[in-house]
Amino acid sequence: MKNEWETEADEENFVYKGYNCRIRRVPDKLHLCGYVQITEKDGNKLNVDNIEVHGGITFNEYAHLAPLLKFPFLGRWIGFDCMHAGDFVPGFYSLEHCNEIDSNEIYRNFEYVRNEIKKLVDQLIKIWELKNENK
Repeated sequence: MKNEWETEADEENFVYKGYNCRIRRVPDKLHLCGYVQITEKDGNKLNVDNIEVHGGITFNEYAHLAPLLKFPFLGRWIGFDCMHAGDFVPGFYSLEHCNEIDSNEIYRNFEYVRNEIKKLVDQLIKIWELKNENK
């Protein structure tokens, strides 16, 4: 029987509430990362420190400065990874021993990452709405 990370896709691009989103598997560690493209309305001065997402925002960069991530669009992207304490990272173990590991770690799958991306986008929309209310 194959493990979940062996049967899932390695990447997915989708749009949620007008935001470009991306899920990508890190090739050597096999964990997933989630990204959202920041729009012009979010502004260059968006403070990502207050955004609550799995493990916090760990990526805040322009696509052309991270060519290995193969973002589908240029511009600024923010994101998170699933390689924190409590996360099961398949690439840390040989595939034949993954099922034998007795651990409290949790593999963060596509569905989990997709939901965290949606949570991130919802927060961006709220930040934008609050900014406009205070004008």
